[in-house]
Amino acid sequence: MTLKIASGAETFEPAADIRPSEAPVIFGRYWSVDALVEHGDARGRTLGFPTANMHLPEESPLAFGVYAVRVGIFAEGKLGPVHNGVANFGIRPMYRISRPLLEVHVLDFDGDLYDKILRVQFVAYLRPESAFTGVEALVRQIGEDARAARELLARAPRTWSAAVA
Repeated sequence: MTLKIASGAETFEPAADIRPSEAPVIFGRYWSVDALVEHGDARGRTLGFPTANMHLPEESPLAFGVYAVRVGIFAEGKLGPVHNGVANFGIRPMYRISRPLLEVHVLDFDGDLYDKILRVQFVAYLRPESAFTGVEALVRQIGEDARAARELLARAPRTWSAAVA
């Protein structure tokens, strides 16, 4: 698959062994994707971690797992302020969905993201996607992932492009 870097100026064939944290060194910025937020089953909200649910193209090179991300929200064709977040990409092993889903919890954000386009920038891979023994274990791990993402993003270089790809 060809990835369009956020500047829109160049495309690259991703190497399978490049980590998101290495992308700024190689490409000049982190990998990112623009996607439409879809209505989900509101499971994240009931667990205390509301998520923006987005389907990526089937040929997406993104590995299943949990990521520290930065998120921009498009409004009226322009990219708005950047927020930190934590995301899971995969099939949610505990609930077993058939089509991979990108679920983004935007940290310190309280608003309606349904039917908005988000730019999600993958800053770091935190861990592989996992199955949990129950909801309490899942909620505990999401909390740990959110803390880890917050700490990592506070130190990570900002290589954000507001250009519309």
